[in-house]
Amino acid sequence: MSQASGVLYAPTVDSALWVGAVTGLAGATVGGVLSYLVSRQQIREGERSDLARRSQERRFDSYASFLTNARRFRNAIRPPRRPGSGPGLPVEEIYALHRSADAAGSLVFLVSESRETQEACGNVMQTMGSIVGAFQEADLGSDSASWDSLRWDELNEDMRRVLRDFSAAARSELGVNDAYPDSATVAIP
Repeated sequence: MSQASGVLYAPTVDSALWVGAVTGLAGATVGGVLSYLVSRQQIREGERSDLARRSQERRFDSYASFLTNARRFRNAIRPPRRPGSGPGLPVEEIYALHRSADAAGSLVFLVSESRETQEACGNVMQTMGSIVGAFQEADLGSDSASWDSLRWDELNEDMRRVLRDFSAAARSELGVNDAYPDSATVAIP
């Protein structure tokens, strides 16, 4: 090295040294950028799968709550043990069960991602509304004949059918296998 010229390195540097340094720097830069892009992609995929999982859990909880409340209502409208005795529960409790199921059904409409599930939920809610209307008519009569005129078996069969349809639609939407495929009215893939 020549100190007289003030240069700290040799003015003639082999080009292979420059090529090696530049390719090494370029390789490190490309590797860093690729590593960053891959990690961002993995983070996004993780966020998407987490959102999908939470959405499915929310729908599952909503559907379970609705089915539980609707089945409580169905159990409350079982035929009376003795003719003229009316329902097994006080009518006010049956109305309260209807309101609970109706509120849970509203949540189903908010979280559902399937038209079939929404239609099946609407059918359950419509059937419960019809049953409550029949109960209100019988309750206004206040005599045993008005309770005896209710079509108890038909009301229960209607509820059983729409609940089974809703259950099948919800299972299909959530991708849950049906443990009893012969019992469903909707084919589950």
